[in-house]
Amino acid sequence: MTDSDSSRFLNMSAGQQSAVTQAAEEAHKLAMSAHLYLQQLKEGSPRFETWFGEYNSASYSKVAKTFYLLTGGEHRKKISEFTYSLDRRDSQHEFGYVDPNRYGEINLYPNFFRYSQLQPGMLVQLASEFAITGATQLLAFDSDPCKELAQKDPGKAIANADSYRLFALAPELDS
Repeated sequence: MTDSDSSRFLNMSAGQQSAVTQAAEEAHKLAMSAHLYLQQLKEGSPRFETWFGEYNSASYSKVAKTFYLLTGGEHRKKISEFTYSLDRRDSQHEFGYVDPNRYGEINLYPNFFRYSQLQPGMLVQLASEFAITGATQLLAFDSDPCKELAQKDPGKAIANADSYRLFALAPELDS
């Protein structure tokens, strides 16, 4: 890791920096895969409707633009180019947070490092919360509550940060 790379990590050990680097690269791949999927989508699909509700042009546009921006579109940073900081407060049920107006800065709790398989998806979720990428919020968390939100209130589903994480992780719904 070069000095310029290490300046993107605040208050982290070398092992934590490595874990975040790997997770961020995987998060970028997830966002890119979702973006490419959405580019070819011309109508609703089980994957889209599971996480965002009924397909319409407005919901599609919002979701597609968010994933486009998460990939670095419109001269934005890729998730793998963000700055990551460790907030040492131990939050038992949270992985991190962002200030929506401080684009490209993700704060992670120690809990983030306990679940390596969840890290890439969590970075997609957090990155969608920036005002200039998706301006999402955590309205529902995890599969069942997010599915219910998509069915009951699609407008809230497209504003829900965890819906983006789950959509990015759910290509099996394409079949």
